Amino acid sequence: MIHGGVMNNINEYVKLIIGEDSLSFEFNTSILNQASLFINDAEIPITTHEMHLDFLEYDLIYSQVELEVESTKINISSLFDKYRLETTFLEDTKYMNENLFAAPSRQLIGNDLFYQLISIVDKIEHSNKFLGGVLTLLTYRIADSITSRHKFISLVQEKKKLYDTKVQFSDEIAIRWYVSSSATVSTLLMMTNRVEEAETILKKQAENSYHYSLADNVGWNQTICMINLSLILFSNKDINGALKAASFAYEICKTNISYMGSCQNNFVLFQTLDCKVMIDLMHNSLVLICKYSALVDCPKKYSLIKLSPKHTFNYSSIIKRFTCKAHAECISFYESTSNIINRL
Repeated sequence: MIHGGVMNNINEYVKLIIGEDSLSFEFNTSILNQASLFINDAEIPITTHEMHLDFLEYDLIYSQVELEVESTKINISSLFDKYRLETTFLEDTKYMNENLFAAPSRQLIGNDLFYQLISIVDKIEHSNKFLGGVLTLLTYRIADSITSRHKFISLVQEKKKLYDTKVQFSDEIAIRWYVSSSATVSTLLMMTNRVEEAETILKKQAENSYHYSLADNVGWNQTICMINLSLILFSNKDINGALKAASFAYEICKTNISYMGSCQNNFVLFQTLDCKVMIDLMHNSLVLICKYSALVDCPKKYSLIKLSPKHTFNYSSIIKRFTCKAHAECISFYESTSNIINRL
């Protein structure tokens, strides 16, 4: 009911529903054909009970959204309050960690989180170190509903391409998010058979690796990057390149496992999972090295390693954080490439 231009209860007239790749307004049937939705003054007549809008079609979170009923406009932007980030704090470490990156303090999950991320990605400058973090989270959320969100992969790939040209490698946080986004975006691209685009990201990441000594806790993602690159190079029949990438992955694992198990690491008791994953990645890196040695000369330091038929390459540690791994089409590159390697 409206009194004097004020809507007593917005939910009496409209309800917001967030789906996997679009949102819906559900309107009270009493206002059909006599009301309009205004988005930054652009009018959309309300003629049906439900109105579906693609996430990328309108910038609703950061726009003025009004409902006109009985010739009276009422601001309903409050429907989007919980999704809205303060754009003046998008470079503030404390704010971004508390509101987006730290899972315990993050308010949104599932479709709501995806909607928040897809809406904020265009608001962040390409030079902002936290864009890598947004791309990392966004990649995982695309993987959650890969069929309906497949169309957003190109957006992420393009944002990653622009972001990679602006990274400040003197900043520890920037380095971590750069490596993290390189691992996640390349993996998603490989899972959707966009291997050439993944290769571009991974080769650039490898070129920049000399910067990484300035940052801690990049080993897991850096190793994934190098194993991904090794698999791509192998599929391109560049066996020497694949061997070098696998060898680099092994050395990263060895160094990081040593550090994580050290008393100098204040969080050693919190990184048991990290250690287990790194050991598995190290194992698979060594398997790749030994398998490749059947095709090219292997460096002497690896030549004495014993390899039995039970030692096979397993890509599960690379894709373990991607829920779309259950889809057969999403593992086709990893599966086919691994099968060829394991037959060597």
